[in-house]
Order: sequence, then structure tokens, then C-alpha cells
Amino acid sequence: MADAVRQRVLKIVAKELNLDPSQIGTNISMENNELWDSVAHTEIVFALEKEFGLEFTQEETEEMYSLTEILTVLAKKGAA
Repeated sequence: MADAVRQRVLKIVAKELNLDPSQIGTNISMENNELWDSVAHTEIVFALEKEFGLEFTQEETEEMYSLTEILTVLAKKGAA
């Protein structure tokens, strides 16, 4: 996946969690970050849909609980 996509995703996750992008590691997830709760997750998904012009299914939304999983779902959908 293009680094540009990763940077766009990092920016969105950082914004929705009120973090600086430099504070986000590649392993950030709902499991290891207390700021990433269900409300924040919904906001991240909506922001990703808007940013990439996509719609995610319920199943995809439920897969996207980490940065790695978000990038995997975006790759499957051909995000660029």
C-alpha cells in the first residue's frame, strides 16, 4: 500500500483520537489505546469513508479495529 495512503490514514486516526500523528505507532489499535473507543471508532470509519470516497460494510467496519486492519481493508477496496 502506498505510503501516501498510510499517511492519510494516520492523519485521520490522529485527528479522531486527539493525538499528534507522531504519537501513533503502526501497532495502534482499539485494544491498546484507551482513546480508541466505540465512538472514536465510528468517527474514524466515517472520516475514512469521506477521505477515500468509499462505503464500508458492517463486516469491514468490524474488522477495522487497528491501523493494520484499516490499511488491509482499504487495500482490498483499492484505495489510493
